[in-house]
Amino acid sequence: MCTGDDAPAELTELPEVLKSISEAAISMRIEVRHDGDFQNISVIEKLGAAEESGMPAEEPVAETTDEDAENLTALKAFASSQEITFEDDDSLDTLKERISAFEYDSDKLIEDEVALLEKNGLGELVKKPEPPKVPAKVARPAPKPAPKPAPKPAPKPLPKKRK
Repeated sequence: MCTGDDAPAELTELPEVLKSISEAAISMRIEVRHDGDFQNISVIEKLGAAEESGMPAEEPVAETTDEDAENLTALKAFASSQEITFEDDDSLDTLKERISAFEYDSDKLIEDEVALLEKNGLGELVKKPEPPKVPAKVARPAPKPAPKPAPKPAPKPLPKKRK
């Protein structure tokens, strides 16, 4: 039987080894690499059993997909461009929290940045510019009716003829 520190000699022993590791609630840091249809998992560091550290066993963490990794990279680039401080090992959710602490003017962002924020549920942080205020129309008094034209004066009588 394997102690959990070594790989089993026979593949048939693998289920037993996995069961003993699961029961021991061993915490470890791992690295997951994707290569086509294959996933390679490497143990980086064994942190110990949950019982040894006095901490309850943690729920398994959801696997990070290639799309999540690309999304995290894009959000880190966005955060850098906006001069938002973050840690290299921040998770996607942590980075979203840091980004959501600010508001962004849509006229200062490029189309791809707006799309990235919307894709990550942060679209409400993008503030659209207010339309220019149109002055309210001033009510003008109704125009006065045009005065009736005055009658034409009678023509002047012609001077008398001289004899």
